[in-house]
Amino acid sequence: MRLRLLPLVLLLGCESGVPRLHDARSVTINYGSRDGQLPGFADNYRQLDVADAKEVQPLVDAFKVRRTSKASIKLAFPAMVDFHLADGSSVQCWFVEAEQLQCQHFQVYLRDRAFYDLVNKLVSNKEGRPIDVLKGQ
Repeated sequence: MRLRLLPLVLLLGCESGVPRLHDARSVTINYGSRDGQLPGFADNYRQLDVADAKEVQPLVDAFKVRRTSKASIKLAFPAMVDFHLADGSSVQCWFVEAEQLQCQHFQVYLRDRAFYDLVNKLVSNKEGRPIDVLKGQ
């Protein structure tokens, strides 16, 4: 699977040919840990695959970008969201804060917490208990 850089991917005014999240066909959410250790190290994540268009589209719609900056943080993150695009490529984003994600060497600042809240809701529904992906539950 190829990874695409995200300089303007999430902005509504992108030129045609630049991949945009509205092309996402499915989403993979990595969160928490499989063995009770710190999440994020050695792919120690639990996983939720979201393929139903009725669940994917609200996630894409909630990913509303306020601004971006080119920067990379070298940390293990408690949760990751991987947008799988129609052309077979993907855009990987790691939660830094509720309204901030790192998407392939870019810091993406969202307008609000709607995306974060929806990710928590989907994961909580799967787990059958309240989950906060930033707390690594």
